[in-house]
Amino acid sequence: MRSLLLILFIMMAQVVLAQLPIAEETKQLEKAMLEKDTVTLHQLLHPDLIYGHSNGWVETKTELLQNLASGKMHYSSIFSEEPEFKRTGDVISVRTKSRIAFVVNEKAGELDLFVVQVWKKEIDGWKLLVRQSTRLN
Repeated sequence: MRSLLLILFIMMAQVVLAQLPIAEETKQLEKAMLEKDTVTLHQLLHPDLIYGHSNGWVETKTELLQNLASGKMHYSSIFSEEPEFKRTGDVISVRTKSRIAFVVNEKAGELDLFVVQVWKKEIDGWKLLVRQSTRLN
């Protein structure tokens, strides 16, 4: 019985440790979005990024960086619940609920969203490949 518990503990510890790097990446992403830190975002975003908003608007990496830098899009606050991670090989999916305050074309809004992100492990680190949100209310 002790052996079984020890094996389960080791397996759970490995899962937690495997999640830690991507947990840090998701926090860096939120911080960079809030601060319009396009240098950090450039490092975190995959070249083939698909960034989907809850209203159907989809941006590429280039469009997202340009829209943040120009002020067309601005995140005022991002509050996310504890994310759920699932790893499959060199891909990790992240699911969470978030309350996001934003400004688009000088119009402010706030939404409660369910957000799914797909991160891909590359030679130079984890990169956000896909992000899609849907409204909760």
